[in-house]
Amino acid sequence: MKPKTISAEEFDRMFDDGEDISEYLDWSTARRLHEPAKRVNVDFPADVVSKLDRAAKRRGVSRQALIKMWIVAQLDNEALVNRSSSRSEAVGAAQQSENEPKLDNAA
Repeated sequence: MKPKTISAEEFDRMFDDGEDISEYLDWSTARRLHEPAKRVNVDFPADVVSKLDRAAKRRGVSRQALIKMWIVAQLDNEALVNRSSSRSEAVGAAQQSENEPKLDNAA
């Protein structure tokens, strides 16, 4: 999906004011600084490639950009779910510990 366009001044103002500027960024081309790209080859059935091409065209991006966006989104989602699950487990363990009877060691 192509990002929305605004003036540099408006972008700077929004950023400085702490507003969400993500809709104005092209995340499909974002890279971590000083981190080289690693080429990965993936084979897809022809019908999957056709579906990818149609989906990419609807969003106005290349097939490669679409695949990158979807993989990054899925990995981010998975990380979020894992963090949430870990927090829930930690909270559950803490609550269970609070509910356990206290033993008197002075005996």
